[in-house]
Amino acid sequence: MGSSSNLLKVCLSMLVFAWIANAHNIPGVYNVMHYGAVADGKFDCANAFLSAWTEACACSGSATILIPQGTFLSSAVSFKGPCKSALVFQIIGKVVAPVDLLGDNWICFEYVKGLTLTGGGTFDGQGSIAWSKQISLGFSKFPVNIRFNYCTDAIIQGISSINSKLFHIDVLGCKNIKFIAINVSAPKTSVSTDGIRIGMSTGITVSSSFIGTGDNCIFLGPGSQNIYITKILFGAGHGITIGSLGSLEKEEAVHGITVRNCTFTGTENGIRIERWHSSIFSFASNMIFEDLIMNHVKHPILIDEPYCPLGLCTFAVPTLVKISDVIFKNIRGTCTSELAVKFMCSLHNPCVGVQFNDIDLMNMGSGRPALALCSYVKSILSGNIFPSTCF
Repeated sequence: MGSSSNLLKVCLSMLVFAWIANAHNIPGVYNVMHYGAVADGKFDCANAFLSAWTEACACSGSATILIPQGTFLSSAVSFKGPCKSALVFQIIGKVVAPVDLLGDNWICFEYVKGLTLTGGGTFDGQGSIAWSKQISLGFSKFPVNIRFNYCTDAIIQGISSINSKLFHIDVLGCKNIKFIAINVSAPKTSVSTDGIRIGMSTGITVSSSFIGTGDNCIFLGPGSQNIYITKILFGAGHGITIGSLGSLEKEEAVHGITVRNCTFTGTENGIRIERWHSSIFSFASNMIFEDLIMNHVKHPILIDEPYCPLGLCTFAVPTLVKISDVIFKNIRGTCTSELAVKFMCSLHNPCVGVQFNDIDLMNMGSGRPALALCSYVKSILSGNIFPSTCF
C-alpha cells in the first residue's frame, strides 16, 4: 500500500512538472519563460513579463500568465488593463526586485477587472539596503512592492510579499478586492514597510493571513469604506491604523470598518485611530472591533488627539475631525505598558456613540489591570470592563 501511494505521488509530481515545463502548449497559458524570462535571479525579466501580459490581456478567452518555479529578477513593470477577459496571474516561483531600484512602483496592476493573483509564490523587494537610505534620500524615492490602482473584482490569494523597500501592498481606488491567505513580512527594524495600505477604496476584504512589518500592519486611509478584516495574525509592526484623519483637504470619510477574530502579538498598537489637530472637516464612523486577542501589545486601543508628528499644528484651532458609532467588544489579553486604552477626543468635537463591551486587558509586568485614559468620549458600557479607570 505504501509503495503504491509513493508511486502515485511521484507520478502526480511528474505530471505537474510536465505541465509547467510545457505550459506553452496549453491553450490560454502564457509562460513567461517562453517570452524570454530567465530563472537565474540575474537577468531582468520585466520585458518578458510585460510581453506575456500584453498577449494574455488581448485574449478573448481564459488566460493564465505563469511564472514557474525559480528566481526571476524584474525591474519596475506595470500590468495595465482593461483586458478582454478576466486573467489569472499565477506566480509559483520568486520574483525579486533590483537592490538599487528607485521610483514609485515595482509591480503594479492598473485598471484591471477580474484579476486572480495566486500560486503560492513570493515577491521579494530586497529592501534592506533601502531602509538605511530612506532618511537621507527621502521615502518617496523608493517603490511599493505591489500596487493595485483602480482595479475591481480581484482575488489575491496565497502569495507572499517580503522585505519591501517601502510599503508592501498599496490599494487605491479599488472595488471588491479579496486578500486571502497572504503572507506579508519584513523585520521589525525595517522602515516604512506598511503591510497593506488602503485608500479611496470600497469592499476590500483581508482574511486568513499573516502580517508582520516594521510599520503599520494595515493602514486604512481616507475613503476606506466597507472594509472587512478577519482571522489575521499580526506580528511585529504598528497593528491596524485608521488615519491620518484631517490631514487632506476635502478628504473622504472612513466608514464601515469591521475587524473580527484577529490576534496581535508583540505589535506596537492594536487598534489606532489618528486624528490630526486640524481645521479640515473629516470623520470616521460605523466601526466594529470584536473578538480580538492582544498578546504583549504596547497600546491595545489608541485614539490620538491631537496627532501632530511634525510639530506644525495650531492648537488654538479646534479639530473638526469627528469619530462616531464605534464598537469595541470582547477584546482581551496583555499589554507591555501601563496604558492599555487611550481614547482622547476634543471638547469641541467629542467622540459619540462609542460602545465598550467585555474588555479585559492586563499589564503584563504586574498582572494587575492596566490603566485607561480618556477625554470627551460619550460611551456606553456593558459586560466587564478592565481597565475601567476612565469610564
